[in-house]
Amino acid sequence: MSDSNLPTLGTPVKNLILPANITGPAVKAINNLVTIDEGGWHLEHVDGDNDGGWTFGGMTSKLFCTYFPNYAGYDAIEKVVNDPKLYLVLIAECQAIYYQEFYVPVSRIMYSTVVFPGHLSCAINVGMSRFAMLYAATKNAPYKDFLSAWKDFYFSLLRDNPVDDIKFIHGWINRVWNHLGEI
Repeated sequence: MSDSNLPTLGTPVKNLILPANITGPAVKAINNLVTIDEGGWHLEHVDGDNDGGWTFGGMTSKLFCTYFPNYAGYDAIEKVVNDPKLYLVLIAECQAIYYQEFYVPVSRIMYSTVVFPGHLSCAINVGMSRFAMLYAATKNAPYKDFLSAWKDFYFSLLRDNPVDDIKFIHGWINRVWNHLGEI
């Protein structure tokens, strides 16, 4: 099958790197992160989410739909996930979005082509600006200090908003805990 015959999700409305242009180590890092922190490339319905009601491989519908707005509803993305050929395309497009939105910016902040999985996971989970703040505060310290600062950030969120954040704290701390094994 030629590239022109491959199924597509449509043309992104925002510039997106072609999945074929992502380096192997970056794809491996993204896939490992999705496997370890998100449980793999699967679709989850998110109750009470006004942004489309789903995540795929941990990616929110809000982020995905900045590139592919036709998939805002859970039913639309579920059809893609249930089509074996489109499912593989969806994974490749999500890898490209993770690469463009997180992997490249994290490597620029770190002035490095090597991105520790914990750094990437933190950026995806707390956002680039908070990641940059945490990294700046610990960039001259051992990696474990970064992980500790990341954990402390989650506890500060819980302290500031205990009613809403109590349901997330275990997942957040498990995310940090998963990356302690990298040391």
